[in-house]
Amino acid sequence: MNSESCSKKVSFLIYAGIAVTVTGSLGLSSFMSIGNGERFKAVMLFVVFLSLLYAVVSVRLGLPKEHIFYAILIAGLAMRIGYAIYTYPDVRQHDVWDSDGHYPYIMSLYENFRLPAGYEGQFYHGPLSHLMIALFLRLVGLTGIDPLSGSWIQVVPCVLSSMTIVVTYRTARALKLKDNACLAAAALTAFHPTFYLLAGSINNDMAMTFFFFLAVLYTVKYYNQPTFKNILLLAVSIGCSMMSKLSGGMIALFTGPVFLAVLILCVRQARHPEKPLPASARQLSGLTVKRLIGQFAAFLAVCAPLGLWHSIRNVIVYGQPLGYVPAPPVDGDLYIGWRTIGERFLSFPLSEYFGSWCNPRGDYNLWTYMLKCAIFGEWEYNAPQLLADSFLLLFLILAAASFLYMIWCLRNKGLHPVLRYGLPLLTAVQLISYVSFNIGYPFGCTMDFRYIVPTIIPFAVYTALFAASTGGSSRKWKQALSGVIYSLIGAFCALSVLFYVII
Repeated sequence: MNSESCSKKVSFLIYAGIAVTVTGSLGLSSFMSIGNGERFKAVMLFVVFLSLLYAVVSVRLGLPKEHIFYAILIAGLAMRIGYAIYTYPDVRQHDVWDSDGHYPYIMSLYENFRLPAGYEGQFYHGPLSHLMIALFLRLVGLTGIDPLSGSWIQVVPCVLSSMTIVVTYRTARALKLKDNACLAAAALTAFHPTFYLLAGSINNDMAMTFFFFLAVLYTVKYYNQPTFKNILLLAVSIGCSMMSKLSGGMIALFTGPVFLAVLILCVRQARHPEKPLPASARQLSGLTVKRLIGQFAAFLAVCAPLGLWHSIRNVIVYGQPLGYVPAPPVDGDLYIGWRTIGERFLSFPLSEYFGSWCNPRGDYNLWTYMLKCAIFGEWEYNAPQLLADSFLLLFLILAAASFLYMIWCLRNKGLHPVLRYGLPLLTAVQLISYVSFNIGYPFGCTMDFRYIVPTIIPFAVYTALFAASTGGSSRKWKQALSGVIYSLIGAFCALSVLFYVII
């Protein structure tokens, strides 16, 4: 068996193991009392401790670095599963339980095998996330178990949240990061609190996010190896992301330039075969323009129907405007349009960042809210404020370091082109869209970090790359800086575990 097929087999076993572990754990919890969540938190902490011990032993024994990744994956799984178990399906949810919310959407597919009528409330969204949950509940029901009891409804988002750890790790490897950087990027994703919250959430955010992450991976893989298989998997990923939530289509502004770069290089090779391709594009050698156009046509034939059929259906059947997003009333307590542009977008009030939780009915500054919401969501917790502020300070430092290193990477010619240009473009697209969304919809709820979760990819990658690249230097101050960044990453993971175990 060659290394590629072996790698595919291992990836399949990991994904299958995640699905079985999450399903079994949440299913078992459905037969137990969730009234005492402390028992589940103790199990979470114990599994994380065992994973850390396994990682340390692996390093001591000189085992391959993949063993450290398995430890990270198991710990991340424990945090997601534990959170979903001790958090009831009706706790910390977005737009789920209204009469036109995500739960009635799921129930319409589960009970009647049909889409809900109209596009009011959350019914305007694509059905993929709701359909996956509904089909899974049907499968559970075939066993004679009541699928609407316990945490069964959270299994699908928890599985997808857990799989993002693997996707981030594979993306880092496809970008040719060093082993330590790949592990650090996986750890930042494994212990990022956003994925705990999404693991327990039953709306469509996690499905859109997972397929968006998968599309980033296959964009990189397609650039590395421009085959029909990779472009078709990319098309399916983007189509599924859009079928979960139309905003998943923003990935096109990341993938499109990669396609354009491949096309330009391919045309250049056809016109000037005597000129060698750049070292970073040697994999395109032999790719003809005709074959490339065929790949693009196949991509469009798969991606467009998957991603757009529901929106087009709603336009025809209900007259739903394309790109429709419902807005809260301007006379409600969520409206913040009366705040100045400077207050909302051109400042960073520390008094709003530290000392309080996210408050969509009181906060107004986009940047402080974005960073707070990335760690805590829009919720309040029974936890020490000092611990919360320490977590926020640490995240602010890491986010700033990641952003600055991303800017520095723009001038580093030795990096993978997607790493040098693609991920900065992805970050810019997400942030510009985020700001535009908040200008058009000036409400506290539109500042939620769940609208730009894909920025976690460049955050994890550039933070990890910063630590790994400085560590490889012969200069002592750079080695010290690398140690500091790795320590901050470790502290971030530890605080994430601690906070979400004690709440």
